[in-house]
Formats: sequence, structure tokens, C-alpha cells
Amino acid sequence: MVALVLVAGGCPDLWARAPRPGIQLIEGSARIVRGRVRRARGAATHRALLEAVWRRVLPRLASNKGHKRLKRLLSRRVRRLIKRYRTRKVTRAKRKLTVLLAVTVDETALGARLVALKVRLLRPGVLVLAHCEAGSMAKALTGALGSMSIRTVTGPWSDQQRAAMVKTARARPAALLPWARKVHAVAVVLARCETTVLSKITAAGVTGVRTKVVAVAYALGKRGRGRVTVRRLLRLEQSGLAHHSDTKKAGGAALTQGLGTLARRLGRLLPPRLPTGLTRTVLVRLRGPLGLATLLKLTRQIRLQLPGVHAVKTRRFGRGVTWLAVQTLYDPSRLQQILTTVRPPQGWLLRVGKGPKPGTVDIRTELTEESE
Repeated sequence: MVALVLVAGGCPDLWARAPRPGIQLIEGSARIVRGRVRRARGAATHRALLEAVWRRVLPRLASNKGHKRLKRLLSRRVRRLIKRYRTRKVTRAKRKLTVLLAVTVDETALGARLVALKVRLLRPGVLVLAHCEAGSMAKALTGALGSMSIRTVTGPWSDQQRAAMVKTARARPAALLPWARKVHAVAVVLARCETTVLSKITAAGVTGVRTKVVAVAYALGKRGRGRVTVRRLLRLEQSGLAHHSDTKKAGGAALTQGLGTLARRLGRLLPPRLPTGLTRTVLVRLRGPLGLATLLKLTRQIRLQLPGVHAVKTRRFGRGVTWLAVQTLYDPSRLQQILTTVRPPQGWLLRVGKGPKPGTVDIRTELTEESE
């Protein structure tokens, strides 16, 4: 009988430390004002639910900007984004009320809300850099790739900057690497045109213009020791010919003719050759008295819970300090922010900060009071 009482009394704490997959344990607190305990509990519950939703949203975002505004928008009707939640514990210390909730987020409703808010999500795409004085090339190329369900990005650069970028990339393709990483692109389509004005047809009063469009697709890949390099996937050429009394209009018509055929060819040949994703290796220092089984469980949770992380490997294993090589789409500062959303193993607490060297991340593990 005594053993039965002990097990029944210990079950709630055991469940609180080891929730089922998909359930988050979130704490929320609020201040009790003028003895209004019920109102403080509602505020604490709302903050805990918002924190559970935010932990699901943060790894998906493609930018570090606008987080406060997005979090404010998500706080409105946040309960519609929750599939279910259950209160596990309510504690009160003087004027502070704290609730512990087991929360399950509705991923379908959350995805629909992010689409409605037009949030930029982290999805690797194709960067299109095109420049031609005869007309706009980027719109035709992005339309052709968009019809093949490929996300295209043009970046935050102006037309003058793109012209200089195209010129630089032609001479040095390695310059494409930082531009592609900035917009989370796995490939780059570099397009340019050459226009030749033919002799004028006096009898008809028109001038012929021939346009040659050249598109080169580059992919970002790896070559030894995790180095990211730029390699060429394909090169396409297409010509267009048009006649008009106005040379500019003839050039635009020739460009449209050549781009139509080239865009269809590019949309057919490029998708099968695209890489699955661009990853960079970020070193993470793990400190604390972790055992091998706990270390393996933690690395597995990092890989499964973060959509932008592709692999986690142990680079160096020592007493009290372990170095991990994390292959991710995030830069070190963003990875440091994302790692705070990882649910630690049972009985452990994670504290994330900057690493000892630039470009590294530090994770300090501590035992919780319950495990002690």
C-alpha cells in the first residue's frame, strides 16, 4: 500500500519531466494585482501559450527582423493556434503566480496564420540575378521557375547593384556565395544579354535587332572539409530577332522572344539538378557533466526539433567539454537564438551563449533540482 501511494504521488512530477513527443512544457508567470488571482492566472496562461507558439515559429523565420511585431500579432487569439493544453502545476510566491502547462500546438492552424501574415519563412530557393539594357529579364525567369514550384528570390538589391553584381560574378563566380547565403538560396541563375543592331531596311523603314540571351546556373556545394564552393550546373543560350521602326522597341521584342524559349528550357532542365540544401558547419561547444547516452539524446533532439539543422556530429569528445559540428542553414548568431527553443533531455537545463571563438556557439548544461 505504501509503494502504491509513493508511485501515485510521484507520477505528476515524472510526467512533467518527460512529456510525450509533440508536447511542450512551458512556464508562464504574472503578477497578482489587488488580490486578483484569477486574472493573474489567465495572464500567466496566455504568456505560456504564446511562448509555446513562438518556439514553433522562431526556427522557421528567414529573418531576424520584425520579431516583436510578429509576436504581437500572434498573441491575438493565440488559443486558436493551440490544439490542447493542460495545467500541470500552479505555484504562488508572494505576489507572483506561475503556471506550468503541457501544450500541443496546432501546426496546421499555425502554418495558415503565418501564410496569412505573409511571413518570410526559411525555404531554400534560387537567386535570380539578371541584367539587360533592352528590358527586364528577371521577371520572365522567375515566372518560368515559379511554374516549376521553385521558390525564386531577387534579393534587396537595386537595378544598378544587380548590374554590378552580374559583371562581378561573370569574372569571379565565387562572389555569388555571400549573396546566395544572404537570401538562403541553394542556387543562382546568372543571366545577361547581348544586343546587335542590324542594318536598316530602307524599303520597309524598320531596323532589325538581334538579341542573344545567356543564362548560367550555379549551385552551392561542398568540397572537402566542409568548404562551400560554387559549381556550374548548366549554360543555356537563346537568340531572338525582331524588326521595328524604333530600335528600342525592336530590342524589347527580340529579348521577349529569346527569353520565352530560354525560360522554358531553364524550367525543364534546372529542377532535377538543384541541390537539396545549402548547409554550413557551425561548431558548438557543449559543457557539463553529460554522459554518452544523454549526449546522443541531446544531439538527436537538436537535429529533429530544428528544421534548419540537417546533421549534428561529434567533432571532439572529452571530459566536461564536447565539440559538436552542426550542419545548418543558419548563421552562428541565428543558430544561437534557435537553440534556446530546444527541449533538453529529462532532468537537464540548457543555457546558450556565444562560443569562445568567433562563429561558435556555447551550450552549458546543468542538472535541475528535481534530478538532484
